[in-house]
Amino acid sequence: MLSTRNYIQSSLKVLVLAAVVVLSVSSCSKKPSGIRAEVKTQKNDLNASTSAQAEAQAASLNANYTVLTVSVPNQTTSGHTVNVELQTPDGKVLPVTTQHENGYLDSQGNYTDSSRGVLVNVQARCSSDNCYKYIVMVTALRNNQMVFQSVALSYKDDCKFYSVSSSANAGSFYRSITEADNMIPRQYPSAVPQNDCAGN
Repeated sequence: MLSTRNYIQSSLKVLVLAAVVVLSVSSCSKKPSGIRAEVKTQKNDLNASTSAQAEAQAASLNANYTVLTVSVPNQTTSGHTVNVELQTPDGKVLPVTTQHENGYLDSQGNYTDSSRGVLVNVQARCSSDNCYKYIVMVTALRNNQMVFQSVALSYKDDCKFYSVSSSANAGSFYRSITEADNMIPRQYPSAVPQNDCAGN
């Protein structure tokens, strides 16, 4: 087991860019050129009514950080990176890159939104060395209490990603990326690969 210091040094970091950037990339769909898009902008909500209720409650608390887009895994010399865009409570876009390299499949980091008094914790996992299955969990905390959570599950060859949101009064929070990774297939059996963008 790695020490905290070694884990932080060698663990897969979440890089939060300072500037808020909107990427102009379309959803993963068939292209005239036969090349699939690199960013998925469409989602299948695993529990639409609960997610809508949770997002409304989080919006009233000014703490709704939701997963907006998920990229196809980018191969690097030592593993993969995945680009994710979060939508902030004021509708802006916060780009995040999770790194899954040198044998480390998990990645985590924090973003502090001091103006709203919110700590945003991002945890992500590639399920295997080729990052075929990717899951990212974004949790907003205020005063060390979880107030909102947005989870996205993306399969490499799918055109869309799966998502589900929870708040203190709607749905239930996952306590770790491992719990989310283990529980989502049991809670939502429909969250399986569609392979509808394979080879596009």
